[in-house]
Amino acid sequence: MSVSRERRIPDDWEADWAASTGRDPAAHFQATRDQLDLIFRLEAAEQKQPFIEAIGAANHFQFVTPKKIILQALPSDWTGKLMGSMIELDQAIDDLGYLRLSTAQRFTRHLGNTLSDEIRQEAQQMGLAGQITAQEGRSKAAFQSGVRSKARQKRWLLKIPGSRRVFMAIYKRLFNLLYN
Repeated sequence: MSVSRERRIPDDWEADWAASTGRDPAAHFQATRDQLDLIFRLEAAEQKQPFIEAIGAANHFQFVTPKKIILQALPSDWTGKLMGSMIELDQAIDDLGYLRLSTAQRFTRHLGNTLSDEIRQEAQQMGLAGQITAQEGRSKAAFQSGVRSKARQKRWLLKIPGSRRVFMAIYKRLFNLLYN
């Protein structure tokens, strides 16, 4: 077996992941441009070609593992909901001594809470989704427009010079207190 560090995950996969988790893809690229992926390769004895290849950089919704491992990692008082305890699941898997590996090929995509136009088109091409009617599209656009304008009204505080830096420092401190 060999282990290497290289930039292996394609940029379009990274952009899809960033968008599906509510992040700005450009900002995500900027923040991760120097990070290398951990690649595990198990080679066939008679050939010097990878027999199995895995990426050691998987989050809670990306790794593959036997069901019995997930059941060991979940708390005994688990409510059945993953939201809110996802980092703890990752840490529990790590604490059990298992790697969170992902396949080197893309078989699934994280969709997030809303479907992008690209995902809708892809689903339609696969015959997995019907078309949105013009009325549904207008209703959705009107709803999103209203949500955006309310969000802008709530962001007035961030227009004060230096406020974003202060709030980010508070946010990071609270995150570290809660998760470390």
